[in-house]
Formats: sequence, C-alpha cells, structure tokens
Amino acid sequence: MQADPPFRIAVLRETADGERRVAATPETVRKLIALGASVAVEAGAGARASFADEDYASAGAALGNAHATVAGADLVMGVQGPEPVALSPAKAGAWVVAALDPFRARERVDAYAAAGLEALAMELMPRITRAQSMDILSSQSNLAGYKAVLDAAAEYGRAFPMMMTAAGTVSAAKVFVMGVGVAGLQAIATARRLGAQVSATDVRSATREQILSLGAKPIFVEGVAGIEGEGAGGYAGETSPEYQKAQAELVSGHIAKQDIVITTALIPGRPAPRLISDAQVASMKPGSVIVDLAVEQGGNVEGAIAGDVVERHGVGGERHRRLQRASAPRVPPIVETARTLRREMSYPEVLLWQRLRGAPMGIRFRRNHPIGLDYCADFYCASAKLVIEVDGQSHEQPATRAYDAARDAFIRERGLTVVRIPARDILRSADEAAAAIVSLASRPFHRRPAAGGPPPQQAGEDQG
Repeated sequence: MQADPPFRIAVLRETADGERRVAATPETVRKLIALGASVAVEAGAGARASFADEDYASAGAALGNAHATVAGADLVMGVQGPEPVALSPAKAGAWVVAALDPFRARERVDAYAAAGLEALAMELMPRITRAQSMDILSSQSNLAGYKAVLDAAAEYGRAFPMMMTAAGTVSAAKVFVMGVGVAGLQAIATARRLGAQVSATDVRSATREQILSLGAKPIFVEGVAGIEGEGAGGYAGETSPEYQKAQAELVSGHIAKQDIVITTALIPGRPAPRLISDAQVASMKPGSVIVDLAVEQGGNVEGAIAGDVVERHGVGGERHRRLQRASAPRVPPIVETARTLRREMSYPEVLLWQRLRGAPMGIRFRRNHPIGLDYCADFYCASAKLVIEVDGQSHEQPATRAYDAARDAFIRERGLTVVRIPARDILRSADEAAAAIVSLASRPFHRRPAAGGPPPQQAGEDQG
C-alpha cells in the first residue's frame, strides 16, 4: 500500500511595502518537518528578517519561486494575507493562515472563499489560556509597545533619564501613554526602564491598578463614568459623549507638558478613535514626539500619516513601524492601479461586466483583478483560474502585441488560462461574448485555448 504524501506547508515571501517579518523561521521549519510535514519556502522569504535561504535549506525546506512553493500546498502561511491569485496553485480546499484583517480587507477574504480556500485569521484567535501559544496579536502588540518607545527615543533630541552634567541637571523625559492594552503596558514598562517619568490613561477604570503596578502615574477622568471592565477581546469599547468631552479637556491640559506621547487606542472593526487634535499637537513643546500606533487604522492623532514622519508645529510624529498588529498592508501600487481601471473601464468592458457580474451557476468574476505586482486582468474567475482580456484596436500594434505576449506568459506561469476577446466582438453582441465566457468558466478546458483568439464557440472546447 502506497503511503499518503506528507502534509505540504508553503511559506511565502511578504510583498507588503515595509514588511520585514516572515511567517516561519528556519527553526520553525525544522519543527514542522519533525512533525511529519513537508515545507516549501519561497526564495528570499526570510531575507528582510535576516534569515538566509541556505538556513531554510539546511532545515529541510524546499526553495523555489512563488508558484513552485504554493503548488500542491495543503496550507499556506503568511504574516499578512497573500494575494488570492498567488494561491491558485494550491490544493483545492487548502488553508490560508495569516493575519487577514477581515474588517478592512473584506474583498480579499471573499476572494479566498470564491477560490474554495479555508482562511484562518490569526489576529482573531481568542485571548484565552488554551490559545495563548497562537495569540499573534498580543505578541506583536507587545513588540509594538517596546519599539514605539525606542523609535520615540531615536527621534527625541534628549536623553530619557535624568542626567547630571557639568552645566547642571537634565530632567527626565515625560512620557504619556494613551491606551493601556498590551502595547500600552509594554510602552509604559520600556519607558520606565529607560528612566522616563511616565503617565498613562485609558477609558477602562480597571487599568488604573495596572498602570500603578508599573510605576507610572494614572491620568483618569473623575466624576464621569467610563468603562468599568474589559471590552470584547480585552479592547475598550466606545464611551459616552460626556466622557469623551471630559477626557479631551483632561488630556489637553496634560499633553502640553509632555515630551513624548504614545497612542495605542483601537476598536475592532472600527476606525481608530481620535485622541489628539491638531490644536493639542500645537500646545506641545517644540521637539516633542508623538508615536501613533493606530495610524494604519485611521490614527489616534490628527495629521498622522501611515509610513511617514510628519512634523507639525515643531512636534515630530514618528511613523508606524508595522509592529503593533499584523494588519492589512498599505495599499500596494497595483491595487491602486486596479481601482483606477475600475473607474475608467472602456465601453466594451462595461458592457461585458454588466453581464458577467450576474453570471449563473455561482460563477463569480472580478473586474480589473491584480495578477502579481505588475498586471491587472480585465476580468478574472478564480474558480476556473480564467483570465479574460478585452483587446481594442491598439492591441493590434506590434509593440502592444509584444507586451501582451510577455503579460500572457507571466499569467500562464501562475497556472492561469488567458483568453483574449476583441472589443469589436463585444460591441457586436455582448450577450454572446458573455455566454461564451461563462461556458468556459463552468467547465474545465480539454486543452489550453490558442493565444490571441476569442472565446471558443462551444463550452469547454478550444476552437482555435
């Protein structure tokens, strides 16, 4: 009796701008192989995390390009959710395990479902004892709080602790932490270890004892009820308008005296609450620093920009370093290109889309769908691994034909089928063109269609 092949795990290289993490280290690979799995790692996956390909190979991993890595995979691991098209070579029903950010990246999660994949959002793992070893949210938030203080110290032009000099005594830096969750607690502890005077605030009264236990000063609204206990998953919920007004007044008076402010407030599935206004930033001393760990969810600080250091009123805002949580990346350029193309569809594309979007038999198409980092398919059906390109007259030019050939080759390397249909055929009969495309998507190809030809006339057959 022939033994079943080992469970295949794929580890992809992260493509998000600024992402330096990797889903598996060589040591992790070693442990997975010891459990009986086979592991494939995309070449260069660990480079930005200082893990060489040779280290993965020594641990027993197979190295290859993205397509070879994912081919036949039972499970695909990532730090952030990979693009759905990159998962097309995986087995039917394969698992995708990563931080998926389903609240803000719903289209991507829906694309996983359309492709028949099972998706596990690791950042939604419950914060309970049994799941502690899988709680990536707490671990990454812990690192974020630590790194936020180091980033602030790097931007701040003075020392954190009280220092004795020949010219006199330099006072310790005053650090104010807003939001006392996992990231906030670590920020308090790190700032204290560096010798700063630390104060902190939160809408949850239960955090007062936690702040005191770390040697920091609690700053709380008195006389107006906030949140007594923990919110869902340890997060705070929304407070009353009365509390928000009282807290804003309290913070305004306190923040003007601070050298460094670190904000960490988040509400799951909602934009980050605004904690610091531009006027409050202006009240701070020149040379002060604000670190907004919630900037990618809209930001706690007015004027904060994800990925940038912004200086306003003499106050520097340190950019978010992608540590607080494994969240959706900043939108890649190809995604922005896809969004632009959707707004600027040609008339034949609009006609075709009107018919494909309501395709029968549960067949779903996406318009202007990114393929890799450089190309967008006019229309894409994940279940059939089918790309439809609508060609106008410009595609008859030699230079455009050469570009199309390179583009088609790139797409086919990812296990997808490319079918090109002239725009004039859609203008002649959009219904017939859509019906032919749906027929192709509803049945597997007997063989690949000829490059450059229109959709076959009979479902599932190549007439070219």
